[in-house]
Amino acid sequence: MRIIIEMKRRFFMDNNREPFENNQQSQEGNIEQPQYNAPQPPYNPQPNYGMPSQQPTAVPAKGLGIAGMVLGIVGLVFFCIPYIGFPCSVIGLVLSGVSSSKAKKSGMKNGMATAGIVLSVIALAIDVLGVTALAGLASSILDYA
Repeated sequence: MRIIIEMKRRFFMDNNREPFENNQQSQEGNIEQPQYNAPQPPYNPQPNYGMPSQQPTAVPAKGLGIAGMVLGIVGLVFFCIPYIGFPCSVIGLVLSGVSSSKAKKSGMKNGMATAGIVLSVIALAIDVLGVTALAGLASSILDYA
């Protein structure tokens, strides 16, 4: 606290001022104060350009499309385990198909449902090829035995 008082005293001594001198008068004469009561310009709010006139509509059955895509991915990853890959692929294909048809009826696009259909079909094709290859391998092993 003592340092602050000393700094104030030195400041006022260096500027040849008294510490509590009236701010409106100085050695040069009167200092004019700014006018704070000046009139302000009227407020003109800008129109909202580019704002939509209505609320955007949500894609119907979007959750089904997401679930179908996830099950298509699971079916594709677990194609080598028939008890996981095949059912996930079939359920993913059904859910994605339902979601896609609901989106088309409302005139919207649902990319997740399309991705779910594609992934589920690929997973089903790999499952069918895998089961066919296993059946052929088992048949040839049994023939030689």
